[in-house]
Amino acid sequence: MEALRRNLMDYCRYFLETGDFRSLKKMYEHFREIPFESGEASSSLKHDMLETFADTDFTAEVLNGFAVWGKEKYGDISSLIRSVGRPFIEPLLDRLAEEENRTIRRYCLEQLMHLSSLARDSVAARLGDPRWYFVRNLLIILRRSGGADLATHLRRVAEHPHPKVRHMVLEMYLDLGDPEGDCMLLDDLRSDDRTMRMHAIQLAEKSVHPDVVTALLHILHRKGTSPDSAAEKKAALRSLAEIGDARAIADLEKILRKRSLFRASFYLSLQKEIIQTLGRYRDPSAYALLATMAESRNRELSEQAWEQLQNAGKGREWGLTL
Repeated sequence: MEALRRNLMDYCRYFLETGDFRSLKKMYEHFREIPFESGEASSSLKHDMLETFADTDFTAEVLNGFAVWGKEKYGDISSLIRSVGRPFIEPLLDRLAEEENRTIRRYCLEQLMHLSSLARDSVAARLGDPRWYFVRNLLIILRRSGGADLATHLRRVAEHPHPKVRHMVLEMYLDLGDPEGDCMLLDDLRSDDRTMRMHAIQLAEKSVHPDVVTALLHILHRKGTSPDSAAEKKAALRSLAEIGDARAIADLEKILRKRSLFRASFYLSLQKEIIQTLGRYRDPSAYALLATMAESRNRELSEQAWEQLQNAGKGREWGLTL
């Protein structure tokens, strides 16, 4: 039995040194699946071999294979990692936090996402890490893992100072339907920070809170005609359309009727965006407004409104022809 043990260990080292991760996976699965009665000498051999695959030196050498063998071996390394499972979680998290090579970092993240249900506790334990990019990746893994305690973990990082982490926390809250997400979203929509507002606008359609529509309309009426302001207002228009709340239509009509001698191009751009999104409201008042705009003196707006009605199958209903 001792000779067999040494022979198997030699094979294991040989496969590792030559990058034969496929054979290592077969060896591991063979020992994992063979049934031995407790107390048998063979049972002790099985235990020792499985412990070898869980050893920190072994997992480190496998993970070094990313750099040593390159992309050619990525598939075989992945299969081995996912088969062995739990022993690779902590080493993968260490690499994810410290690895400078972006490609390898992404690879580690991919492996952890496949092991997310096993990794949940280890990932949650590291949420206090000072590196924002690492915390953001931890949240990606947690989102994949799910679990009833996900909202509890999010509360630990809800006040994180980095906007990208906050953005991800907000998105995850909204996906969960947690009321805390609505509170964060409304705070960000009302923020004086343009980047924070823009992130919130892009997530607004995930919320069903009635005040979100009001906050988006307020953004539409904010002062400013710069390119950044125009982009923000157009994003708000698209989010309003995805929400589809008919309360917005009266405000949209005011903008469509707006005339400005010195800011004509700015308002025309907004008006075109409004017409482009009106059909998504699926509301009679939206189609009535499109019909009104189809009779506009501005031929560009008129043609666009007519096209939207036609696309919605409402052209004949309103008796419109070009």
